Amino acid sequence: MFNLYVASDHDGFEVKEQVLKYLNEKENKYLIHNLGTQFKEELIDYPVYASMVSSLVLEHLEDDRHLGILICKTGMGMSISANKNKNIRAILCFSKEQAKISRKEYNSNILVLPGKLPTIDPPEEIVRTWIDCKYIPNYVNIRKLYLLEKIKEF
Repeated sequence: MFNLYVASDHDGFEVKEQVLKYLNEKENKYLIHNLGTQFKEELIDYPVYASMVSSLVLEHLEDDRHLGILICKTGMGMSISANKNKNIRAILCFSKEQAKISRKEYNSNILVLPGKLPTIDPPEEIVRTWIDCKYIPNYVNIRKLYLLEKIKEF
């Protein structure tokens, strides 16, 4: 079974709840972990949640059945925070097309969504597209990922 670790700060709370509702109703092939925040009024620093989700994804990196979803005001803070970790590829997506490319070409393991900015497609559709896509390990994609990981070493 696949595991999805979902977390947000206070500015991403409403979108997180919307995504969780969709996942719980439509996606029964995933074990969904709501890591918080649990209250809209709870002021939270996004790096804490980005680190928590990144750690869980990295803990199970080899079996590729553990993915994360992070949501904050713009999505930028969560993206920056999560991508500080080697082997994390957190990508901020505003559309289904971005979500598809992020999985197929970049093997993203964390989807980041904005909580307060408009998206081209509804968040639920972005999530569905992202979790349904699989990485295509061709020469070009493998080379890109290798170079990205080498850059993180500096």
